[in-house]
Amino acid sequence: MFFFKKYVQKFKKFNAIIERNVFIAPMPNIKNLKVDEGKPFITQFKKSFNLKMMPGDIDILKEIYQSLNKKSNLF
Repeated sequence: MFFFKKYVQKFKKFNAIIERNVFIAPMPNIKNLKVDEGKPFITQFKKSFNLKMMPGDIDILKEIYQSLNKKSNLF
């Protein structure tokens, strides 16, 4: 696992600032994940761009995708 980047996002509507520290790690065995809300699933990286997420999350995923794609041809 390694640190990728820190993101800071301001939400004027809620008068809030959200900080995210993003790390990259190998994919765990999905059967070993403990999920309290929803059901985990695996999708292709590019397909994750179409999921409903918090504002800014898709942009973070796209930046991670582009960075990883530059380092290897895994995607």
